[in-house]
Amino acid sequence: MELLRESEKKARKNHRCNVCGELIEKGDVYSSQTCVEDGEIITFKSHLDCAEYFGSLNNEQELLESEFLEYLKEDKNKYNIKTDSIQESIKGILEYRRNQEGNQNE
Repeated sequence: MELLRESEKKARKNHRCNVCGELIEKGDVYSSQTCVEDGEIITFKSHLDCAEYFGSLNNEQELLESEFLEYLKEDKNKYNIKTDSIQESIKGILEYRRNQEGNQNE
């Protein structure tokens, strides 16, 4: 898969996040990636946090959905995240990581 374009956009209508499956609401800023695979153009839309988390896992290799969910489960356990919402889990994991980074920089 080849990335053609990546940008942040403000939603003019509701969209579904391709990472967590939850709603990107009208007015929210989201990540948009346009790719080409086997001659087909594909656009992925995701919450900014979901895009950041997915990108941190997806280094130069395509990540299967089952692998993504396994990493998410491991991180939820590691950071003691107790929600069933994928989006809220990702927000909690990223918040925990950012706090750790902030503490290391002090």
